[in-house]
Amino acid sequence: MNNNLHIQNLDTYVTGSNSKFLSKELLSSGMGKLSASTIKQYLDYLCDAFMIEQAERYDIKGKRYISTPYKYYFTDTGLRNARLNLAS
Repeated sequence: MNNNLHIQNLDTYVTGSNSKFLSKELLSSGMGKLSASTIKQYLDYLCDAFMIEQAERYDIKGKRYISTPYKYYFTDTGLRNARLNLAS
């Protein structure tokens, strides 16, 4: 199924850019034909599976959350390192 390949590519991209600000539009342009809404859906799948976690930015002075961009972190660093083929 082609969707599995897209999710794997997105997972690899997020894994390699751990803790960087990522927007759906940036990911969409880097992933080829996928729309921003599809990217959001796939990121939600990965979050629901506890593979990655989304961190929201907080404006201390304005005391509110900033909507975009988000940072995504791999929940299990062991899985992240295995995905990147890093030696333990």
